Amino acid sequence: MQHAGPESETPSRKISLRYLGFEGSEEGRWYYFDACQFGQPSRQFSVLVRSDAFAGVNRIRFQEAAQICFRKLAADLAAEGPDTPVDAQCVLSDEAIVHFRDAPTGYGSRTSRKTSGSSG
Repeated sequence: MQHAGPESETPSRKISLRYLGFEGSEEGRWYYFDACQFGQPSRQFSVLVRSDAFAGVNRIRFQEAAQICFRKLAADLAAEGPDTPVDAQCVLSDEAIVHFRDAPTGYGSRTSRKTSGSSG
């Protein structure tokens, strides 16, 4: 099982995030997750990756979409506060794809990724 947030969090704040699967729709693919926090009821989340994210020059592969969604949701949950709850459903934005695509460790870490048309 994978966990959201740093391992140094207190047990009452540590969140376990589990990927449950996906479902295709006319809009794209819905990715489903379950989040558990000590002493709290589990919560379910779904993240939509639009069909156009899987096509074009900067497309993502079906195989990497679940991990990108996981990283985005984990970062959102780690930053969640009493006045800023995480929505149960969201659409993965192009910015989130770029931000979370290559984050190898630590949710939301950025790494350099060259895209078509960039120099340097």
